[in-house]
Amino acid sequence: EVDFRLAFRNDWLEKFGGSEQLFVMRVEGDSMESTLMENDMVLINKGANSIGPGGGIYAINWQNMILVKRLQLNPQVNEIAIKSDNLKYDPIVVDPKEIQIAGKVIWYGREMR
Repeated sequence: EVDFRLAFRNDWLEKFGGSEQLFVMRVEGDSMESTLMENDMVLINKGANSIGPGGGIYAINWQNMILVKRLQLNPQVNEIAIKSDNLKYDPIVVDPKEIQIAGKVIWYGREMR
């Protein structure tokens, strides 16, 4: 089902494996403010489904919810911190087996108001 359409250059999309490796979703809520705002569009790279040393912003499936969150891996204790950029939300620490990483956010867009 198509809710909206976005246009990107094919050569740019190919850097991430092409359009088959990418999907777009709308941000809900204020937990990632000031980085991402409610109703922002994020482009997710499904091929980037592991957390690098510096972490990053990912789409995850956790407790039957699809969330866009900042993830940070602590390899010493094999834990992942699920963080919100909005400081009114506390980080959540989980075992890596508790979440499924759908992909990494590689782009976002926002409607000007």
